[in-house]
Amino acid sequence: MRTKRDFEQLFVAETSTRLFLSRGINEVTIKDIASKTNIGEATIYRHYETKGNLILLSANYLANKVLKEKFKQGDFPSGLEGIRSFYQTFLDIYLEKPEYFRFVKELDAYLLNENPSLSQTYEDVLDHFKDSYLSYYEQGLLDGSIIKQEDIETYYFATTRSLMEIIKKFAGKDLLNQDSHTNKKLQIQSLIDAYIAKLTAR
Repeated sequence: MRTKRDFEQLFVAETSTRLFLSRGINEVTIKDIASKTNIGEATIYRHYETKGNLILLSANYLANKVLKEKFKQGDFPSGLEGIRSFYQTFLDIYLEKPEYFRFVKELDAYLLNENPSLSQTYEDVLDHFKDSYLSYYEQGLLDGSIIKQEDIETYYFATTRSLMEIIKKFAGKDLLNQDSHTNKKLQIQSLIDAYIAKLTAR
């Protein structure tokens, strides 16, 4: 049974996440979160201690309440189609909610520069979706749609992280002139197609 504290934490997580997504991590203060939640600033400090803990709370909220639903394991005619859908979800989220990837980009910078001690917790958040991917892989080996890889876990991390990096770059402001003149959706799709081609049994 959920307690009053559980509901308060969920409310704080939802509110903090909205603020971080709309304004950016660096622009949001604990005072802002206290004001939006109508919870005393001293109470926020007592329960969460630091802004870093509130950022991680938001990262976990996005992973568990938003991304976990989007990456939910489904039924597909083949394991290869399951993995294709898995990768495609990254592109779908980018097109629908690019601010999610801007948040992740800012979170990376925050952890690197401000609070590297929280990085392990963040790694745990990113590891949420591996089991679904590996399940599709095993299905693909059985149904013959996927060719066996030397180290599928390494392939999972290499492909998902590289996909995340290019999407985080595209979700931010264009740094190079060519960025504003290229089809970002097509570039992401080309990367996904290359990942799938490497897995496809001939």
